[in-house]
Amino acid sequence: MDLPIQIKFFKKLELYQELIDQNNKKKETKSIAWNIEKDVLKWTSTGHHHLGTWITENMIKTDINILKGKYQNLEELKPAVKSLVERGFARMNSQNDSSIIITHEGLLMGQVVKDYEDGKYRQKIKYPFFIYLTWLTILSSSFLIIYNAILIILNDYILSSSKVIVLQLRQALSNRSNICFSQNLLLNL
Repeated sequence: MDLPIQIKFFKKLELYQELIDQNNKKKETKSIAWNIEKDVLKWTSTGHHHLGTWITENMIKTDINILKGKYQNLEELKPAVKSLVERGFARMNSQNDSSIIITHEGLLMGQVVKDYEDGKYRQKIKYPFFIYLTWLTILSSSFLIIYNAILIILNDYILSSSKVIVLQLRQALSNRSNICFSQNLLLNL
C-alpha cells in the first residue's frame, strides 16, 4: 500500500531532519560509515531497479560505482550495513547476515539524500522551506486558537457584567418610577 502524498511528504520532512542530525553527528565522530550509508541509500533510490532483491556486501563493493573510487578502505562497510538495519532503512536477511533489503523508509531517505546532496538549488531548499512553513502554520494556528479563547472568555465576562448592570438599572428605574408615581399621587390629592 502506497502512502498518500501528504503523509509521504511529511515523512520526507522528518527524514530530512534526521539527515541533518546525522550529518552533524558525523562531523563530531569523523566516521565514514554515515557517508557509506548515504551513498547506498542514494544508489537505491535511483540505481536499484529490483526492489525485492537482497543487496549483499559484495554487491555493494562491486556494483555501486559511487563507492568504488570514493573510499580507499571499505572496512566501515559492515558497520554501515548494520546501521542501515538499526535505523530502519533496511532489513537483514535472517539466512545470510551479509545481505539486506532496503525498506520503503530507506527508499524515501535515499530520495531525500539525493535531493539534498545532488539536487539543484530549488530541491535543496524545499525541505528547510517547508519545515519553517509547517512551524509557522502551527504557531499561527496556536495563536489564533488562544486569541479566540481569550475573546470568548472576555465576551462571556462582559455579557455577564452587562446583564448585572442592566438588571441594576431596571431595578433603579422601577424604584424611581414607583417614587415618581407616589409623588404624582400625593400632588393630585
